Amino acid sequence: MFLSVDVGNTQTTLGLIGPSGDVCQCWRAQTDKRATSDEILMILTNFLAGRGYSLESVDAVAVASVVPSLQHAWNACLARLRKPHLMVGTLKEPPIPIRMPYPTQVGADRIANAMEALACYGAPVIVVDFGTATNIDVVAPDGAFVGESSPPASCFLPRPSSSAPPSFLPPLSKCRRIPLAPPRKRRFKAASW
Repeated sequence: MFLSVDVGNTQTTLGLIGPSGDVCQCWRAQTDKRATSDEILMILTNFLAGRGYSLESVDAVAVASVVPSLQHAWNACLARLRKPHLMVGTLKEPPIPIRMPYPTQVGADRIANAMEALACYGAPVIVVDFGTATNIDVVAPDGAFVGESSPPASCFLPRPSSSAPPSFLPPLSKCRRIPLAPPRKRRFKAASW
């Protein structure tokens, strides 16, 4: 079985995936940015045992982490398990081309989401991830990651009906529209003092 791990800023989500590609089990835990490899191993062991599995059930692991302080702990934990593993956030060469001004700053979660969308739907594709932040990512027809945006979550909430109390939602008129377009280079004018 394959263990997939998404280490987010607020929660860590784990999924145990069977040979057919179906998700057999899922778990969520609060992300502790100070966790050690021993604590991570204990959480993995307890989650699996609680549903009738063991570490021996796991053949390989992939971790996508947006929390730099946990990458070493996860690497150390997985090294002790002696299972094939992949840390998406630490790859020198990303698994898909990234055409962004600062490719090394694209989060591991966003790369993993783009890869899965490509595998399921092909390119071009737009990926929307409703996590701690709402992320919108764009994959071009050639399969390259070409854009990302993190608009305020209130932009996606339904507008309240006229009968809703005024405090039902934040005022959406202050929600700035963010176009989904390839990034353009900024040109700065020289300041005159």
